[in-house]
Amino acid sequence: MPATFPYPSEVEATMRTLYLSLRENDRGRYAAVEADRLGHGGDAYVASVLDCDPETIRRGRDELARLRSELPDTAPDERVRKKGAAGEQRRRGHPRTSARPPRGPGGPHRRRPDA
Repeated sequence: MPATFPYPSEVEATMRTLYLSLRENDRGRYAAVEADRLGHGGDAYVASVLDCDPETIRRGRDELARLRSELPDTAPDERVRKKGAAGEQRRRGHPRTSARPPRGPGGPHRRRPDA
């Protein structure tokens, strides 16, 4: 289902900020995703919000299609962090993980009344 537009001005400002923070080759892909979410008229609207050429959106859409065909449809096999690393620290008695106070209803930083 296409999103409704125009977006509120705060959303447009956030979109512009994100767009300008991206590298040049990522900008077109981001603009294409936003335009595709909107459906008919999305290219013109997103181009006006992001102050970019509609051709940038078309190129971004082409790049995304190429990437989809080149990249596998599965998640990467490698993990970023070691599996079970925190448990290893607890077993070794690491000071930051082995002796934590129990969490109460107010969270870990709530002051407990003196009993």
